[in-house]
Amino acid sequence: LSVSMFAAASYIKEEIRSMGTAPPIKLGGSYPRYRNFLMPPLTNDDGSITYFAPGAYFGAALIDYTPGSNVPFDTDNDDVPDTEAQFRTWLETTGGVEAAASEMSPMLRDDDGDGDDLDTYLGKPDADWTGSFGFSFTIMNNIDLNTLFEFRTGNYFVENLSDAFRKSHGLIGFNTPAGAAAETALLNPNTSVDEKFDAAMEWATHLKALSPHSGLNTIYNAEFIRMRELSLAYRLPRSFAGKLGLSNLTLSVAGRNLFKIDSYDGIDQESNMEARSVGSGVGSNFNYGVDAFGTPVPRRVTFALQFGF
Repeated sequence: LSVSMFAAASYIKEEIRSMGTAPPIKLGGSYPRYRNFLMPPLTNDDGSITYFAPGAYFGAALIDYTPGSNVPFDTDNDDVPDTEAQFRTWLETTGGVEAAASEMSPMLRDDDGDGDDLDTYLGKPDADWTGSFGFSFTIMNNIDLNTLFEFRTGNYFVENLSDAFRKSHGLIGFNTPAGAAAETALLNPNTSVDEKFDAAMEWATHLKALSPHSGLNTIYNAEFIRMRELSLAYRLPRSFAGKLGLSNLTLSVAGRNLFKIDSYDGIDQESNMEARSVGSGVGSNFNYGVDAFGTPVPRRVTFALQFGF
């Protein structure tokens, strides 16, 4: 029996130190749902400077609120978050509530007070750390077992735009279980106030997305460990191969992308609309980390028969 192991890791730190006099550049042009930006350094009130990675996400984020005290809704349009009691009373007296109602539009942060609700920093699309590890076993010189794992971790976020459409777009029926459950609870006039309240909070904190709340409930931690490959090979005895007129004969089976460990609930954080692709435009180089309009990395199983004369 022989065993070998390996591990490799790389660290990257990217930040834009200067853009001269250029203003922030929104990647993806005028399409509001892509939230990647090339952002100049920001000078803070205390004189410190914040640098952002290329392609960093900026968009909508909920106001700070205190559960049990107030909520991120303003049903009376006074620009002040409702108290929880006030919001419960509104739900009780309104009856069935449409998620698209103006009162159900969650309140957004504007930390710098510039009137722009879509400029809150939400993360970056490149992981600090990437790497791989694995091991291989050889038994009796004729059985080989090999594994390969890959990982990405550290301030790694992906824009889950595919699910943003599915869970918050009225024209397609909120076609996720969570979206359907929230919509049902809100629309049914016989639903209890507690159930309506829970559905409304789920709507604000997990479901509401897309314009004019672009970025809200869309940018998610995408760290993962994925089993990239598992293979098993058996070299049949030469005596057996010789009976078939062969010098060697090997049977093998291999699987790729068999499983991953993560907390990301989108389709696949590696299935990006654009990666750093061929092209000279800023979009081709920096508009990545968007899980949309694609298919997940496929799971594959292959069988092979190798022989020599």
